Amino acid sequence: GDRMDVVGAGAMATMDASTCASEGEPIQQLVDPEGTYRRDALDCVVRGVGVAKSGLDYALVAIMGPQSSGKSTLLNAVFGTTFREMDAMNGRKQTTRGVWVAKAPKCQDRCTLVLDMEGSDGRERGEHDTYEKQSALFAMAVADVLIVNMWCHDVGRESGAGKPLLRTVMQVNFKLFHPTQTVLLFVIRDRSKTPKEKLEQVLREDMEKLWESIQKPEKHKNSQLQEFFDIKFVTLPSYEEKEEEFRAETTLLRRKFSDPEEPSSLVPRRASVPIDALSLSAEKIWETIVENKDLDLPAHQIMIATIRCDQIASELILELRDSDRWKGFVQMCNQTLAEGFASEAKAHLEGCLTGYDEESMYFDEDVRTAKKEELVIKFSELLVAPLESQLLFLQESLLRQGTKSLEDALSEGQGFSKAADACTGTCTKNFDTWADLCLSVGSRDVLGGPVRHAEKALKSSFDAMLAKRKSKGIQTTLKEVSARITDILSEPVVALLEEPSSSLWRSLTSKVAEASDEGCALLKSELKGFALSEEELQGHCEDLKKLAEELVEGRVKEAAQHVVPRMRNAFNASFMKDSRGLPRTWGRKEDIPSITKEAYLRAADTLALLCVRRLGPDNENVLEAVEDAQVSIRRLATSSTRDESASSALLSKRAWPHALLTPAECVRAWSRFDADAQLAISQAMATQEAHARAARASLPPWWALAAIAVLGMDEFMTVLRSPLLLLLVVGLVVIARIIYLRFGGVQPAIAAAAVALAGGRTPFQGERASTGTSHPKHD
Repeated sequence: GDRMDVVGAGAMATMDASTCASEGEPIQQLVDPEGTYRRDALDCVVRGVGVAKSGLDYALVAIMGPQSSGKSTLLNAVFGTTFREMDAMNGRKQTTRGVWVAKAPKCQDRCTLVLDMEGSDGRERGEHDTYEKQSALFAMAVADVLIVNMWCHDVGRESGAGKPLLRTVMQVNFKLFHPTQTVLLFVIRDRSKTPKEKLEQVLREDMEKLWESIQKPEKHKNSQLQEFFDIKFVTLPSYEEKEEEFRAETTLLRRKFSDPEEPSSLVPRRASVPIDALSLSAEKIWETIVENKDLDLPAHQIMIATIRCDQIASELILELRDSDRWKGFVQMCNQTLAEGFASEAKAHLEGCLTGYDEESMYFDEDVRTAKKEELVIKFSELLVAPLESQLLFLQESLLRQGTKSLEDALSEGQGFSKAADACTGTCTKNFDTWADLCLSVGSRDVLGGPVRHAEKALKSSFDAMLAKRKSKGIQTTLKEVSARITDILSEPVVALLEEPSSSLWRSLTSKVAEASDEGCALLKSELKGFALSEEELQGHCEDLKKLAEELVEGRVKEAAQHVVPRMRNAFNASFMKDSRGLPRTWGRKEDIPSITKEAYLRAADTLALLCVRRLGPDNENVLEAVEDAQVSIRRLATSSTRDESASSALLSKRAWPHALLTPAECVRAWSRFDADAQLAISQAMATQEAHARAARASLPPWWALAAIAVLGMDEFMTVLRSPLLLLLVVGLVVIARIIYLRFGGVQPAIAAAAVALAGGRTPFQGERASTGTSHPKHD
């Protein structure tokens, strides 16, 4: 019997190495009846008997066979172990539960470990035979010698001889592991009169058939049984009837496990795993076996329940799929968003579940429950297509509702960011509510995929709509602010360019800065509800500044292309008017060459202002270009009209940095201006000459004045006595004085008028030239 204190049939030994040693040869439960591997059990045995340093010099023997067939009795007799044996006086029942391990005390020549396995085909486990298959496979995988304990009268039988169990474990062994050669020792108990040779022949034939019937890996399809199993046979007498003979023959059998050098030895010379790693190796093998489902074959009733419940579920799904009600439901789902989608789907599912419960009520409860869950999954798979259609309609509906809500909120003056958050929250809440109703109908694992996909698509669509609307709002605001900047700059810039002064570029830069600052402040105020970051706002302000600069640059470029009228205006302002702003009379005191030089320089400065762009802060390159352009154009203005050197020097220059006009364009503009200026100069000189001639002939001789005074005394007195004549004479004198002051006398005035009419223009046309008109010949 077992030396350990076993409490009940399922008790587990929990001894450490010291406890084992104190009680003699340690026996440990390696795997409990529930299939839990005890990691320290094998180590306890190895340490307890002092064989931890055996290395590869040991053997592992296991036994398998039917319950109450005397396995523990056989091991105790052969190896001297003390496994618990069945007490026949208390009835035949399960004695060994789980897997037990011990060292063989009677094998002194070689360290031998023995595994006592729970018997197969026991009434305690009934049809739940997964554990016995797992333990049998474990024995085959770890043992060097596997003893198959069987009764003599079971030879030739199918189940009695354990062939189904052997077939299963051999096949799975090939699948899970890379088996090496194992000694398969058939111990035939309670031998009869049948010769041993006949028994061996039957068992060998059965093993060959079994070998041919199992599924083997491709590389072992043509392998022979002998390559993996060394089959041996031993017959023993009845233990109960011939105990002494039984013990004598088991003693002889023990010798085959002691010395591996003996020809009849059953154990290998060397183990495949060092003994200190045996516990870890066995644990990994057991984990692999437990995780494999090929051994978890159902019992007959379970199998029938599984098949039938599966058939019932499939038939109900097919019946539902082919029903007119379901087809109408699917058609409705494909056409519009159904308000009662979840309730209608739930009604279909409940119909299937009710039918399932009625037809499967007599089958195993666990199987019924499992297959009922599978029925829900199958229904959910059938519901996926209508659900996807409904999710598309729901997405479109929520997107429309969200867009309308957003527009309504914006029209009421609500900020975009706040309105967008509110619409997004409402949309998400509505979707989650609808989705939860749908997920409650069937399997969340099945229906959750389409729902998550639709949720992601809705979020993407909603984000795209918000981004588009946000971009539209920002662009609209930018257009409005841009229009405002255009309004701010248009009139002042046109006015500055109409009569350019030396401060033109400073004034333009100032106007750009003022317009940009005002536009940026207005933009930040308008975009406050969009919750833009400071970087984004700063970027938009930079865009507005560029817009203002481009607007001014466009106006300046346009003015540069029409620089000649502006040069003419600058020339006329200096040439046609004096320092008081009054029109020049071109009298004898007027210095036409000096006035002409000054007017030419004014025109040259105007041209130089519009040659190079100077918007913004001046840098060294721009200042050098401005200075070079001014010097070159002033040289052109001060040179003689027949001197081509100034023009040639200007034409030979490269284009200035940030140039609005090239040197060649400047030369052409100056030539056009100079033609008009020469005409004005010639008219002024002709007028001055006419004044000079008139002045020389304007006064009568002194004797004529004396004669007029004497002879006209009577008329003079008459005028003094008549107020009307006196006023008339005073008026004529005033008019004459004005004419005299304007033209230097009556004759010069008449001469100036004649010259002007002969040239096709009036003496005051120089003032009108400021409007931008020029001589037809040059424009």
